[in-house]
Amino acid sequence: MIFNEYEQRIKGKFCRTCIHRERWECGGSIIQYCGKRKNNRTHNGLLKIKVTRPACGYYEEEEL
Repeated sequence: MIFNEYEQRIKGKFCRTCIHRERWECGGSIIQYCGKRKNNRTHNGLLKIKVTRPACGYYEEEEL
């Protein structure tokens, strides 16, 4: 499997702790999106993610 530089997974880090994670409320549920990665299949042009997914090359640690 070939990945570009942004598809490289960062070991031990997850999308849950990234500053680029966006939470959108849709009806009664909350959908998580990546603010950096684009996708033409969603209504807002952002990639839908699962927060348990390993982080990508755009990962930046969220400050608490």
